Order: sequence, then C-alpha cells, then structure tokens
Amino acid sequence: MLKLVKYDFLRNRDQILGLFVVMVLLQAGLWITSEISAWGTTSLLLLSLGTYVTAGMVLLIQACRSFSYNLHSFSRNLLPVAPIAHIMSTLILLLLLLAGLTLIAILHMGIYLLYDASWLPEDFWQVLASSMLQMMWSAFFLMTILMLAITVAASVRTRGKVWMGIVIFFLLQNLLTLAEQIMFGNAAGTLSNAFQFHIESTVSDGMVVTRYTYNVWSTLFEVGVAAVAIWIITLLFKKRVEC
Repeated sequence: MLKLVKYDFLRNRDQILGLFVVMVLLQAGLWITSEISAWGTTSLLLLSLGTYVTAGMVLLIQACRSFSYNLHSFSRNLLPVAPIAHIMSTLILLLLLLAGLTLIAILHMGIYLLYDASWLPEDFWQVLASSMLQMMWSAFFLMTILMLAITVAASVRTRGKVWMGIVIFFLLQNLLTLAEQIMFGNAAGTLSNAFQFHIESTVSDGMVVTRYTYNVWSTLFEVGVAAVAIWIITLLFKKRVEC
C-alpha cells in the first residue's frame, strides 16, 4: 500500500510541490502587505487561514483526480493488490499532504510568535489543535463520499458520468447533512464544527477565542458512514476490475 502512496505522489509531484511553494510565497506576501498597509492581527490571521483552507481544498480536488485516474487505469488495476489498497492509498496520501500543510501552518504561526506574541490568547493552541484534528477528519470523511460518488458514476454505463458523479455527491452530502441535523441538531457535523470558533479583538489588538464543543455522536455517525462508503467502494471497484 505504501508503494501505491509513493507512486501516486511521484505522479503528481510537480503539482503538489508547486502548490506548497505558492502557499509559502503567498503567506510571505500577505505578511509584507500587512506590514505596509498596517492591517490588524485579526485580519491577517483570517486571511492566512483562508489561504490554508483553499490549499486544502486544492489537495482534495487533486486526490479526487488521482483516484479517478486509478479507477480507470488498466495497468493500475492489474497490480496484484486488493481493491482496498487502491482506496486507502488515496486517503493516506491526502492525509499526509494535509499533515504537511498543517506543519507549514504551525511553523508559520511560530514565526509570527517570534515577531510578536502579545496578541496570542491563552487557549489559542487548544483551539488550533482541536480545529486541525476536526478538519483532518472532515477531509477524510468528505473524500470517502467523493470517492463513492466517483465510483458509482464510473460503474454506470452511460454518458455524462462527470455530471452524474457531481449530482450523486451533492445528493449524498445533503442527505447526510440533513440526517445529522435531525439526529444531533444544527451544525453537528465535524466539517461545520471545525470552523465554529469566534475571534474578538481587544483594545490592545489582542484576541479572545471562543470555541464551541462538538458532538461526539455525530462524529461516530460519520465514522460509520465512512466505513460503509469504503465497503461499497471496494465492492464496486472489485466488480469493475473483474469486468
């Protein structure tokens, strides 16, 4: 499985490394611009967070493209490995890349703290760690739903498979969101909850961070859904290879 992860990374190495380089340069540009324009700490933090979230979404799209390629690649399907290995290799690579993006964000934050740590609230690192873990799980869960939609669309012999996959994904996503809202209340999902924190600026341009608690039962529900999704993908993947 690790060899599959390595192969997927090498195949998309230039795009991945290019994204990380652009990410670092963009963050440097934001910091320089903030110094020239005298932005507040809160504005700079929110803009930096937005760029990291955007980079994470780009990595998610790249993972979808890689999985779709593996699903349709004849040579890839001839490898003597179980279908679950193809599925998990995509998920593992995505998590590793997101972990790398998180590491850059932590180093970035460390540089800011060396420059000025007066604005940092007492519970900032706890909020950051909780949000990062939830966003990692949310990316994993979202990727399983995307892979399920891609596999179902690829298993149907008809035209417009791309649009069919998009429709299937949005149907599944909305149904799951509705189910979580009915069973666990509004904004119970980990994806929405990862961003449920409130930042306030004080007179000294410091920050106060308020963190909302997440629903454990909602997370367990998503774990069960992800397991079922991976099982269905495995069956469809195996059937497609045999055909």
